[in-house]
Amino acid sequence: MNNYNLNSYNNQALDSHVSGVMKRVYVKMFLAMIVTALAAWACTVIPGIGMFLATHSWVYWGVAILELVLVFSLSGAINKMSSSTASLIFYLYSLLNGVTFALIFMAYTPVSIFKTFAITAGVFGAMSIYGYFTERDLTKIGSFLTMAIIGLFIAMIVNLFWANSTLEWIVSIAGVIIFVGLT
Repeated sequence: MNNYNLNSYNNQALDSHVSGVMKRVYVKMFLAMIVTALAAWACTVIPGIGMFLATHSWVYWGVAILELVLVFSLSGAINKMSSSTASLIFYLYSLLNGVTFALIFMAYTPVSIFKTFAITAGVFGAMSIYGYFTERDLTKIGSFLTMAIIGLFIAMIVNLFWANSTLEWIVSIAGVIIFVGLT
């Protein structure tokens, strides 16, 4: 086999491997979104759960903080844990995400929620396509974006107390930029 054929074979094998990995990632992401949606739906339709979360803010904030702890622990230890452990933590995160989203679903109209999810899905898809076809190494900006997401969380807490509508727009735009980078 000459060098050209060997390189062509290696590229095909790599493309096939990457394609398989990407398919598994998207299946897991899809399943996690289903878990999130079902948890949010259950919290809004089962009598008392949504009201309990709305009237016991310490529980809601506890769930939100646990959600962040899971994100940071998964991000920090992903290379050290087994695939099944990482998947379990990811699905637990998805469940908690649904619980925190439940109050949002109760506060906003289905149309506004649909628009938000459609925009997010579109951005995720576009950035995934860009990441798949680009030759650039995009991992270099990860630590910067991790710090930026901490800043986003702090800004959201500040906005909670002052309810500054201008800040809401800034946080939304910053959130999109940060999550585009993380995607």
